[in-house]
Amino acid sequence: GTQLVLWAHNYHVSNIFNNPYANSQGGYLKYTYKDDYEIIGFGMNTGAFTAFNNGRLKENRVTSVKKRDSYNYIFSFLQNRNFFLRFDQVIDSEAGHWLRGRRPFLSLGALYEEPTSQYYIYHSLTSEYDALLYYDDTESSALIP
Repeated sequence: GTQLVLWAHNYHVSNIFNNPYANSQGGYLKYTYKDDYEIIGFGMNTGAFTAFNNGRLKENRVTSVKKRDSYNYIFSFLQNRNFFLRFDQVIDSEAGHWLRGRRPFLSLGALYEEPTSQYYIYHSLTSEYDALLYYDDTESSALIP
């Protein structure tokens, strides 16, 4: 069969459906395609990323104090600080139980301005994504002039 990769910010690909405030594109896709739609979230703790800031596309850096109870902060202490994790492989474990909890998760999108703390949103990673690609420290995409 045909396969397609859709790359968008975490909220847009996430499994949020029947939300009275805003459904996500990923929620519609998951509702329509069920298990044929696999959602991979992206996480980071520090580093650079590309987003609109003050009306223009530019490189931004996460420099604010990190939320100590966030997924991102806790992941920064793992032995393997860069990882890909399929949640179906850990869902019945202690780690799976912890990942189901609602905790702050750094959710950066197309727009950004300091302070970074305003972008920590409570998520249950396993209910919104099927897997997570996490880089503890990341660099931004290269802008083409």
